Amino acid sequence: MTVNLQRVRNAMQVPHADYAYRRFPKTTRVGHSTPTADLEEILKKVEELLVGLKRGLAERERMLLRLARAERCLLRKPCVSRKEYGMYGNPVAMTWNNTGMENLDRGFLPSAFRNFKEAIRQDPNLGIAHNNLGMIYLEIGDPDRAIEYLDRAIRLDENMDLAYGNRGLAFIELGDYQDAFNNLKQALVMDPDEPMHYNNMGILFLEIEEPEAAIPFFNRAIERDPDAALYHSNLGYAYKEMDDWETANREFQEAIELGDREFEKSMAEIRP
Repeated sequence: MTVNLQRVRNAMQVPHADYAYRRFPKTTRVGHSTPTADLEEILKKVEELLVGLKRGLAERERMLLRLARAERCLLRKPCVSRKEYGMYGNPVAMTWNNTGMENLDRGFLPSAFRNFKEAIRQDPNLGIAHNNLGMIYLEIGDPDRAIEYLDRAIRLDENMDLAYGNRGLAFIELGDYQDAFNNLKQALVMDPDEPMHYNNMGILFLEIEEPEAAIPFFNRAIERDPDAALYHSNLGYAYKEMDDWETANREFQEAIELGDREFEKSMAEIRP
């Protein structure tokens, strides 16, 4: 039987969640590579900031974490993981998974949900499908169910850095900041070149009101993907929280310009 390598590569795509930060009024509830020395130092300081942080601080501000194609949050297109997944799984299951990613990219969540469920039914050991289903639960505001599926994804493929990152975001929504940090740190250690991991770590520190600690992470995300409007926007929020309005406005303006460029590019692609 001849293996279609391009089909396999497509099926191995693993979508991940990129989050934008938005602060609300207080009444509102809403084989692995190693990091660089400076990253290790930052992570060490970050761990110190988390010491003594208690769960369930209802009086503190919460941010709304949702995936949508709107100004608040963005869902990036599925990306090819840098990891070689060793297990290709059932070709039929991979086809359902790939169809789910296409529907997810179009914003068709119910269809994507059914596709990922069918992929898992066809092959219960397809870890990427569990990750993708967990990401949908994360989007619709059910972090507990998201963690269930992300746990399964990691049990099936412990090298899936994106699943660790997504699980970290779910723990942020639950207010479990220590577990969030542990998962986001693991994702960073596994793939220190992925800008999304730096962005999500920055989101964690905005949430616990440590904007100064968030800034280096957003900067590292921008270094790795300078054209991503999301990272500039989040960096702007961090500077705003520090009352550095001049720098904040500069980053917001950069985010707007990059977003406009991306929109124009998307429109050009769909024009006849």
